[in-house]
Amino acid sequence: MYEKKNSRAGEWLDNISKERWTLSYDGGRRYGHMTTNLAEFINPMFKGTRHLPIAALVHESYSMLAQLFVEMGKKQLTMMDSGQIYCELVPQELQENCSKAKSHRVHDFSHANEFWVEESVQSSEGSPLKSYTVNLTQRWCGCRKFQAYRYPCSHVIAVCSHIHADYNEYVDNVYKLTTIFKVYKHEIEALPNEMYWTKHTGPELYPNPKLRRDPIGRPQSTRIRKEMDIREPGQPKHCGLCRNKGHSRQTCPYTAGTSGGSTN
Repeated sequence: MYEKKNSRAGEWLDNISKERWTLSYDGGRRYGHMTTNLAEFINPMFKGTRHLPIAALVHESYSMLAQLFVEMGKKQLTMMDSGQIYCELVPQELQENCSKAKSHRVHDFSHANEFWVEESVQSSEGSPLKSYTVNLTQRWCGCRKFQAYRYPCSHVIAVCSHIHADYNEYVDNVYKLTTIFKVYKHEIEALPNEMYWTKHTGPELYPNPKLRRDPIGRPQSTRIRKEMDIREPGQPKHCGLCRNKGHSRQTCPYTAGTSGGSTN
């Protein structure tokens, strides 16, 4: 499909192994994350500093990371001191899956630690009962949630209850607080005062004033518009604040008198 859109892009992607850029071939290494677009997460962090010169932007990034590592490290230590083993997500998900597992029926499928799990609750009226194969030895379930998230789904929990096994043994170590703390235990050193820095003797770089953005007028967007950005003809515009029709953000009646808007 992508070759029809852009043949050169298709050839470029074919030279990269699918394990590096497709979720279906990554072997479960993303733990359920459906996107790798970190820019959407970084942009709001630099909302107040991205207009600064590059040196100031690097300094601010360094300071933010140093503060983040300290805060996250203290958080993991506090949780471990309170007796917690996993991050906040796992206990909540396991509790929900335990509730679902109570309605499942488990049947022995083979002698190789393989089972057939039947969901006893119908998802909709008249729909057939769903059944999934679970193999604890291979850490595999037919619903594929077990392979994607690396912690027991409701079918695996039902099987563990059937054979009187501890389902916590099938939670991946990446969710343990001891593993997460290894990321943040290394503190970032504070930058010394500039008077102690080694004097730079190399070439000095100066910005080209012709490349500066024109401060007058609204900046032109360079984002590539897709199908989701196309508005059907005749469709009325919605307010950017309350999402109602008939007015804009500047004339929104819900902000009158609260954020500088006129009440007349």
